[in-house]
Amino acid sequence: MVFWLRKVFRTGAQKLVDQGLEAEAAGNSDDARRYYAEAIEADPGIAPAHYNLGLIQLGEKSYADAEASLRTALQSREDFPDAWVALAEVLEAGGRDEEALAALDKAAALRKHFAGALLNASALLQNMGRLEEAGARLRDLPADFPDRHEAHCNPGIAPAAHETSKRSGESSE
Repeated sequence: MVFWLRKVFRTGAQKLVDQGLEAEAAGNSDDARRYYAEAIEADPGIAPAHYNLGLIQLGEKSYADAEASLRTALQSREDFPDAWVALAEVLEAGGRDEEALAALDKAAALRKHFAGALLNASALLQNMGRLEEAGARLRDLPADFPDRHEAHCNPGIAPAAHETSKRSGESSE
């Protein structure tokens, strides 16, 4: 019985996350923030709510708040590669490049050939002056990556392709 109630509870929290995503898509980050907060209140362990709230905070350059939200998402779900990439963005913004690189490596380990993690790691390594390592990350791009050849021929593509994190409505289970 308790398991069934928990499933219903999570479903309600997931619906709030979906409403938050819809509010963001409509350009209303205040409503989105409210929906994510309600989802977190309903289910403190719902990683997508913490993650999406962290992305709003990252966009507002509230780096301490974003880091806290993203770390909470990762405490709930360590196998959330998009949250690792977003955390890397926060860490890099704070000048914590080695920590950012470790977060990107974690994302790449969780999702094989994760172009977002590999391109961001390559760009970060280039900014750090570690060009040989940056090239190695580009070699790990999937064979069908659209700009793979250009990335190899023109290493400067990596900073231009520096991806920002995407929203997530996936279930926290």
